[in-house]
Amino acid sequence: MKKILYLTLGLLLGINFNSKAQNVSQTKTELTKILCKTWKADYAIMNGMRINQLPNNIAFEFEFNSDNSYVVIKEKTKQKGKWTFNEKKKYIDLSNNNKTNSRITKINENELILVLVSEGKSNPPSLPNMEVYCKTK
Repeated sequence: MKKILYLTLGLLLGINFNSKAQNVSQTKTELTKILCKTWKADYAIMNGMRINQLPNNIAFEFEFNSDNSYVVIKEKTKQKGKWTFNEKKKYIDLSNNNKTNSRITKINENELILVLVSEGKSNPPSLPNMEVYCKTK
């Protein structure tokens, strides 16, 4: 069940990540205040097209905590992970079971942008060019 959840989340968050999209400019203290709440997937941009109504298999929420943990909530399942702020490179990595699987490249009070990272590398060739935009719940 966990593998299916990881695979679904990973594939559906499949995203193009490039260095100029890294825009987390807050300090660690400011970031914690902005990030640590519940975020809900709102829409996605896939290959330049906006997808307003996300299918049920992308409907999920993130609950971020100040102890650098987070929970992905999808329907009745919850998956725990850790978030790490890379202040030098200006992004936040999200990992499960010590494997980075996605990255927050931009965040402000009302919106965060999430992309997929495959094996710690950006631009996974087998996944669609997609960004998931989340809003506060």
